[in-house]
Amino acid sequence: MNHAINRRLRTFFTEFYFFLEYAEIKLKRRYRKNSKQAREFKQALSEQFDNSFAYRFVYQLRHYAQHINLPINALSLKSGEFDFVLATTKHNLLVEVNRDELLNSGFDWRATDVRPQLRSLPAKFELNTYIEEMMQCLEKIHVSFICISLPEVKRAAAYIKELSKPISGRGKPCIYQLVDSPERPVKNQVYNMASEIRWMQVEIAEFIVNLPEPAKLAEFSAFNINIRRPS
Repeated sequence: MNHAINRRLRTFFTEFYFFLEYAEIKLKRRYRKNSKQAREFKQALSEQFDNSFAYRFVYQLRHYAQHINLPINALSLKSGEFDFVLATTKHNLLVEVNRDELLNSGFDWRATDVRPQLRSLPAKFELNTYIEEMMQCLEKIHVSFICISLPEVKRAAAYIKELSKPISGRGKPCIYQLVDSPERPVKNQVYNMASEIRWMQVEIAEFIVNLPEPAKLAEFSAFNINIRRPS
C-alpha cells in the first residue's frame, strides 16, 4: 500500500514537472529563448516559487523522491467503530510524512526558504494541504501561460472569423488549396499537384475572440475550457 501511494505521488510529480518544462520550452521555441514572452513566463514561475512555501516544498520533494527516498514514509492503520448494519469494522488509514526523516536524509532542502519552515512543521504531517496549494499555484501559472500567447492567438482567431464571413449555408467551412506534390516528374514540364483541405475551426475561433483581454484574464486564478458543438 505504501509503494502504491508513493507511485501515484511520483506520477503527480512527473506530470507537474513536465507541464512546467513543456510550457517554457514551447514559448522559447515560438518566440526565441530570450524573448519578452519567455521572460514573462519565467517571472510567473518565480512569483509562485517566492510566495508559496507549498510550491517550494513540493517542488523540492519531487527531487527528494527522485534521488533519495519515498516521500510518504509514515502510514498507520487504526481500527474504528464497528458497523452493525454491514457487520464490519471501519478502519482509518492515516497517510503522513515523517518530518525528521526528510530533514536527516542528507538532502539539500534549501537552507534559506524551505528547511526552516519544514523544521517548524509537526513531527508527522499530512501532505494533502501542500499538494492542493501547489495545484493552485500551477493553475495560476497556467493562466499566465495563456495570457502570454493570447494576443497573437486572438489575432489569428479574428482572421479565421473574417475568412469565414462570406460562407453561408449548411456544412463546415474549410479552405481548399493546391500544394506541390513531393513527386515532380520533369517529362513535358508537367508537375503533379496535390489538393489539401483544411477545416476552419470557426467555433474555437469564436470562443477565443470573445475571451477577455490578457490583463483581465490574468485576474482569474484558473482557466478551464469546455467547448461544445451546437446541437
